[in-house]
Amino acid sequence: PQLQVLNLNRCWKVTDQALIAVAQYCPDLSFINVRSCSLVSDTGITALANCCAKLKVVKVKQCERLTPSSLTSLARSCPLLCQLNMRACPLALTSATLRALAQGCHLMQTLNVRECVSLSDGDLGAVARACPRLTNLNVRNCSLVSDTALQEVGIWCPGLTRVSLGGLCLLTDLGLTRLAMGCPLLEEINLTHCFNITPSGIATLAHHCGSLRSLKASISMCSASLRSLACGCPQLRSLLVCGGASIDDDNVLELVTGCPKLHRLSLQQSSNVTDVAVHHVARNCILLREVLLRGCTRLTDIGVLSLLRGCPRLSLLDINECPLITGRCISNASIHFRHVTFLPYFDVQPEGNRFLGLLEGG
Repeated sequence: PQLQVLNLNRCWKVTDQALIAVAQYCPDLSFINVRSCSLVSDTGITALANCCAKLKVVKVKQCERLTPSSLTSLARSCPLLCQLNMRACPLALTSATLRALAQGCHLMQTLNVRECVSLSDGDLGAVARACPRLTNLNVRNCSLVSDTALQEVGIWCPGLTRVSLGGLCLLTDLGLTRLAMGCPLLEEINLTHCFNITPSGIATLAHHCGSLRSLKASISMCSASLRSLACGCPQLRSLLVCGGASIDDDNVLELVTGCPKLHRLSLQQSSNVTDVAVHHVARNCILLREVLLRGCTRLTDIGVLSLLRGCPRLSLLDINECPLITGRCISNASIHFRHVTFLPYFDVQPEGNRFLGLLEGG
């Protein structure tokens, strides 16, 4: 009866009857995770909502039988609810559900409604106005959400630190700017497949959000946006973007000098980046664990060796579509640096032993 935390993640045989029993005997329950419990329906969740008023964290991701009825019960009966993950609940994620949450759960801090295709600007705006304590918001692939809703989030949720906006095709630099101006504490943002976001929007983000630690975006950066990140975001740990043809060795030097704490770095498709830039990366960012250099066509075996020597924590190196890097390099590096996974992962042995010579030559 004193149970407060119950994690049933992927317990596929759990049924409504089990949750009804929990509801009856554990009124102090504050945390419940029934992710992927495919047999759970409105009956079980409603029982929890009615009997466990102290619930703070509810995770019902991929519980496909749920409808708005059970989640509305949570919103009405659990005023302490501060974390809710209902990703991939296609029947439950409706405008009515979001409106009920906005009315009943003013302490909400973490909300994941990823892939809620019916979520509108009005719905998200209502949540933002009612839940000013939001710190973590995931609206990825909510295709109806636009600049209007992000402006509301920027106005009402100044403490936001993590936001996932991937797949918002209606989002533009205007919405991103409003969000950045209103949420200066942002640490993580996902902008993948937001094809209307430009390097100018990224520069604005960097200017307003100096605490940024992680940025994912499906755009080609320019020298100005990279410089903005270098100057404005010294805490950056993960930068996963496309470099672009306008990025050169000097731009990379600025970035790694300004952001020495990087753990993950993508310079993909940076056709003007050479071994010189990679040497700067290795010298300044010794904490790197993942480096993505796909499509950096001017890189050679020398650049690979610089990274391997300078970044002892490196565990993943993507050198796909780098024609000057030899198969012999990859093969020998796989032997001498066994802790590193190389992409492409194949074993070819063309003529020459240049990498091994470099390795042995110190």
